Amino acid sequence: MRPRPRFIRHLPDQRVNPVLLPGQKRARLRSGDGCSGQLCENRRMEKRTAEAAQLRNRQRGGVSLQGADWSKPLRRMIGVFAACATVVLALSIPAHSASPGVALPPPAPAGALSVMTYNVEGLPWPVRWGRDADLQMIGERFAWLRRNGRQPHIVALQEAFSASAKAIPRIAGYRYAVTGPDAGAVSTLRPTAADQTFMAAGSWLHGETQGKFIGSGLLVMSDYPILKISRMAFPSFACAGYDCLANKGALLVTLKVPGVPTPVEILDTHLNSRGASGVANTRSDTAYRRQTEILGQFLTSHHDPHNVLFAAGDYNMGPRPGRKAALLGALDAAIAPGRDLPLRDGLSSVVARDPDVDGDPLDAQWILRRGRDWEFLGNGQATRIKPLAAEILFGRNGSTGPMLSDHMGFAVSYRIDVASAATGSTPGIAGSTKPDRPQAARVDT
Repeated sequence: MRPRPRFIRHLPDQRVNPVLLPGQKRARLRSGDGCSGQLCENRRMEKRTAEAAQLRNRQRGGVSLQGADWSKPLRRMIGVFAACATVVLALSIPAHSASPGVALPPPAPAGALSVMTYNVEGLPWPVRWGRDADLQMIGERFAWLRRNGRQPHIVALQEAFSASAKAIPRIAGYRYAVTGPDAGAVSTLRPTAADQTFMAAGSWLHGETQGKFIGSGLLVMSDYPILKISRMAFPSFACAGYDCLANKGALLVTLKVPGVPTPVEILDTHLNSRGASGVANTRSDTAYRRQTEILGQFLTSHHDPHNVLFAAGDYNMGPRPGRKAALLGALDAAIAPGRDLPLRDGLSSVVARDPDVDGDPLDAQWILRRGRDWEFLGNGQATRIKPLAAEILFGRNGSTGPMLSDHMGFAVSYRIDVASAATGSTPGIAGSTKPDRPQAARVDT
């Protein structure tokens, strides 16, 4: 068994450009014994990481929370402190913002696009506290990537509830940012008889009857112009446990990407948790299945099949066969009905080809085994998505060090090709029509 490689998350010289085309070499920066400009910056990042960790410990009373599950007792406090939480959640950016003063990034190769998904754990007090330093570091890490021309072009964030989380696009230097449904968004779906029965059994103690105190926590930041925005909040009969206090749903953003003949669509979503919801698994799974149905209906109504679609988010699928079947079935029907190429996801497509993902390869395996964070892919009618490379931009700090969130953030580099008119296939993508759904759900069941 080969020794585990030790990659340091905040050492940018261990990273590669997110946009890699075939034939390009993965350049790595090397520094000598002296403190060159690059090496000095690396050392400053290491120092800031250490300082942030010390600050976290002080804010948390000097007690390490690594590996501890504080979600349940803290979520039980929401019913008492919900009013306080709403005060904390003043928006730091509007629902859709553009920053004209932000410089445009250098042009990427035609058809090249990098997409990242990341749950930043930006939960408000009293559910979480002491998160400001980590969220600041997340923004600064994105800013460092931008200064070196290696930032993901589009980033889908989840749990961007707090003001510090909503400040990430500004710190990171993204030109465009858009948020998902706010706390006041209301679904127009009418409940079925089964939905009414489910809702009648709601628990006040577990936050199912108090209404929505916070928004969806969804946020998409982009280097490219936004053409269209569609939002959807799950109805009150399609949630379970403490998840009901947040107005979870979906955000669909249509973008104009240079070198791509049709618009590009990005879905950002966050589905119902299981154990952390505080209610029985049977109840949370029922809500989950209902959410996948509604998500599929939303995509069927709002996704333009001419466009490619990147369906990113925290899907909370996990190694659960029931959840997996519900989610993949709904996305298959909405994204690829009658298509030759079935549903795929970016990270496992890359890992299946080359397990040595940039960053720590074991981090990539952890993400796939955990089965929560995904980038599902939907081809357009005349365009095809080809995953090229993946990078764990926010993983562990070293082999066993702490993370800036309770999730890892990964980016996948893609090339969007125009399909051949004669065959309907895409150059560089295998012409086989054999279903590859196992690739899209490499989790232990």
